[in-house]
Amino acid sequence: MGLCINITCDKRGIPSILSKMINALKEKGIIYMAFKKGQGYKVIEGKYYNFLNREELEKILEESHLNIKIVDYFETISSTTRPEKVIWSNYILQK
Repeated sequence: MGLCINITCDKRGIPSILSKMINALKEKGIIYMAFKKGQGYKVIEGKYYNFLNREELEKILEESHLNIKIVDYFETISSTTRPEKVIWSNYILQK
């Protein structure tokens, strides 16, 4: 069973949210996360986006002592018909 969650908080809230998600996982459970590639945050069309690179996520996980690791990272390009193409940083985390 999977679950999709849209997290709308600044980066300081990510450890708390991840901690709750990790606690809900079975051992070896998986979390998929995607962030627009870049730095900072932006509100676009009323939606809040964190821009988070791999180093930032690794630092959050390390400093928060969360029982989870990044097992895969890949980038994708948005498939919308909008003129600007967005690069997404995709993460697979495992407990």
